[in-house]
Amino acid sequence: MDAPIVYTEQYLLERHFKPPIMILTYAGLRRIEVKKLDTFEIYPAVGARIPKLHIMFAFPEHALETLRGRITVDERIKARELQPIQPVENRPPIIGGDKLTAANNGKFVKLTMRTGHIIRGKQLDLTLYTIFIACENEIILVYRHGVFQYTIELDDQPLQS
Repeated sequence: MDAPIVYTEQYLLERHFKPPIMILTYAGLRRIEVKKLDTFEIYPAVGARIPKLHIMFAFPEHALETLRGRITVDERIKARELQPIQPVENRPPIIGGDKLTAANNGKFVKLTMRTGHIIRGKQLDLTLYTIFIACENEIILVYRHGVFQYTIELDDQPLQS
């Protein structure tokens, strides 16, 4: 029997997501192998370090085709060409009538990212910096700093945007 998944960024990126992984940054989708995970950066096996503030979400490469049809894009938000905001005090609050909280674990949610990408799925857990979403039996690691809008869906048949 498989061991239960531990919902931490480190566990997912280094052990659960078999390399390589896919990350979506403000610059687009990238395929990487994680060499080192730091508090504020990811060091890929090849190439320069990637500041986590530039990453919206990550998932295993094998899930790319499955998730491609499930992750949509809001072109109005994409057209804004939003960029990372630092320091934290300058970040606007997440838009939406629903509060991002662990009380929503098990509920179906809609996350609109600062890049316009829309993820719909079941909220599994969250930490101070990340949200764990199940979509089509895959886990997506979402970085909270990249969330533009957050809403709870009515059931497991998410509404179309």
